[in-house]
Amino acid sequence: MSQACPISFQTIDENQVRIQATVITALSVLFLITGWNAVMLFLAYDFAVRIAALPKLSPINRISKGVVEMCKIAPAKADAAPKLFAARIGLAFSVVSYVLYAGGFETTALYLVAVLAVCAFFEAALNFCVGCWFYSVLNRINLNIVSLKE
Repeated sequence: MSQACPISFQTIDENQVRIQATVITALSVLFLITGWNAVMLFLAYDFAVRIAALPKLSPINRISKGVVEMCKIAPAKADAAPKLFAARIGLAFSVVSYVLYAGGFETTALYLVAVLAVCAFFEAALNFCVGCWFYSVLNRINLNIVSLKE
């Protein structure tokens, strides 16, 4: 999803993000089918290391980078700030879902993971980032909610 104007002037590869979203969708569906809570812990870890700008520690980032290189997909640059905001939302959903599921609130956790799966699917299949959309709305009302200089 293209933003109206660059916010951070740092860019990321949109194609790599879409492949990451495909993996996140698949893992979320795996959790919904199996209830294996380790999936949510894995997703939380992966979101956290990508947010911390440690892409070499992110298995999903490494997979997406490998697919892009193997398929020789040309980079499509996108503003990094909205994607970072979306990753933070993904981290929150993963952690909260993990805690809720472990605490016996399985149904609520399943609903949260379903929302995560749908949002990731929109990014992967439709190139529409729900978190980025919220970011742009919040930015328009002057709520600068994410900074890449943190």
